[in-house]
Amino acid sequence: GLDSFGVGVDDEMLRRAYHKALLLYHPDKLSGTSSDATKEKKKKKDDQGDAVFLAVQKAFAILSDEQTRRAYDSTNQFDEWIPTGREAEEAEEAGEEFDFYGMYGRVFKSNARFAIQQPVPELGTSASTEKEVEAFYEYWSVRFESWRDFGLEAREHDPEQAEDRYEKRWMIKENEKIAKKRKKEEYARIALLVDRARTNDPRIKKFAHDRAEAKRLTKILKIDAQMAARVAEEAIHFLKQQEAASQAKKDADAAKQRKAARDKLKKAKRRAEKAIWAVISEARSHADFCIDDDCFEALSSILEPEELVALAEQADDSADFQRLLRNALNTKRREPTIRLAFTKDPHTGEHTLHTESSSKADNINKQTKNGTSAEQLSNKMNSVLTVKAPPKPWTEEELSMLAKAIKRFPAGARQRWEMIADHVSSQLRLEIPRTKDECIAKYQELQAAPKRTKAQTEIPKSSAPPVVHTVDENGWTEQQQKQLERGLAMYAASLEANERWKLIAAQVDGKSKKECVERYKQLRKAVQASQVVSSSSKK
Repeated sequence: GLDSFGVGVDDEMLRRAYHKALLLYHPDKLSGTSSDATKEKKKKKDDQGDAVFLAVQKAFAILSDEQTRRAYDSTNQFDEWIPTGREAEEAEEAGEEFDFYGMYGRVFKSNARFAIQQPVPELGTSASTEKEVEAFYEYWSVRFESWRDFGLEAREHDPEQAEDRYEKRWMIKENEKIAKKRKKEEYARIALLVDRARTNDPRIKKFAHDRAEAKRLTKILKIDAQMAARVAEEAIHFLKQQEAASQAKKDADAAKQRKAARDKLKKAKRRAEKAIWAVISEARSHADFCIDDDCFEALSSILEPEELVALAEQADDSADFQRLLRNALNTKRREPTIRLAFTKDPHTGEHTLHTESSSKADNINKQTKNGTSAEQLSNKMNSVLTVKAPPKPWTEEELSMLAKAIKRFPAGARQRWEMIADHVSSQLRLEIPRTKDECIAKYQELQAAPKRTKAQTEIPKSSAPPVVHTVDENGWTEQQQKQLERGLAMYAASLEANERWKLIAAQVDGKSKKECVERYKQLRKAVQASQVVSSSSKK
């Protein structure tokens, strides 16, 4: 009575059917119902009832065991047909609509009866998501496992009919080989079904098309972003170029203006100095006269060059120029918005100071650009116009030290002449240090003068007669020997040898580093020889 249920019979239904069959075919029930029959008929009916009862018992034993029940259910008739994969093309050629979900859904559902892992996902519809579709095919491709058993179906040999145990073993092995082959064919059929379904699934095609379209749009957006970034970069670069060109033009114009201002200032300075020079001719015999750049720049910030030239042209001498300059600065300090003009009375010879409107009024301050006031400028001009004392003559030691310093600090060194002047003053411990300008002037004087012998170029240190130094057989004077000893004591042997001997040689007048080293070796040998003689005499 379970034929209509097929493989869908559960354990409870099986037990009820078994109990019902026992009530019908149990031998005790059959004997009770045949009490009025003859013995022969009764015996025949008992034999039939025993056979049916035994069949019921065997059937229940097979169906109640899961493994034997699956082997039995596998022998039931089953349609193993799967679509060919060309149904969609055939339907399109015939002008019909292909129902993918109806055809493949039925096939997958019929094969799902053999699945061990439950529940089995359904094929779904066109509204299924990509995740659901991938889960369906992932199940049938990877996780699907069939319980279908081909052991009974593949029994080509009956082991019970074997003549001996060896033949029986052979029959069992052959039956297992056939069953394994059928199982392999079953999985190949399922794999082919899954492959054809995936190939013809319109959702897979739609998902692939959507991904390709998204990728294409992403690529387009990326290209657009790159183009926008490139355009922005080019625009920024163009703006930077324009800004740089504008700034370069401004810098060039500013540099041009500064150069023009410097040239104008130089020309005004030359005109002013020329005019001033004419009124201080008495200072020419004592010292050179000039207005330094700082002084002239500060002075020109209060007096215009034309005013300065006019002032110098009206002066008779340096004292008159100082007086006029002081009056002019005081007037400017009181009234910075006026312009000065000078006239000279031809009868009395006195100068008259006039004032005019000035175009420079708005730019004139009581303080100059570098913070020097008009009163301070007047004092500075007094010092500039003061007759300088004659320069101090150079001694022989100073000239020798100057020559060494020039060698020690070669051309191109930073602050070379400051270092040379400091070296000469510090090494000779001069009470009045030599300045940079004095060193430069002396060097230029020596360079311009024709070369002479050492005896001709010697300058006495004082009015006293020169000191005569005794010279030994090696050409060393007593003074040079003392200078060498002082240098050895001053520079320790821990210094680098080459540098140490350079410093020592700088302390010795007229001797090179090589001569100092040789002198030191001679003295050391002499001391060692004297020590040997002394030790031998003691013995």
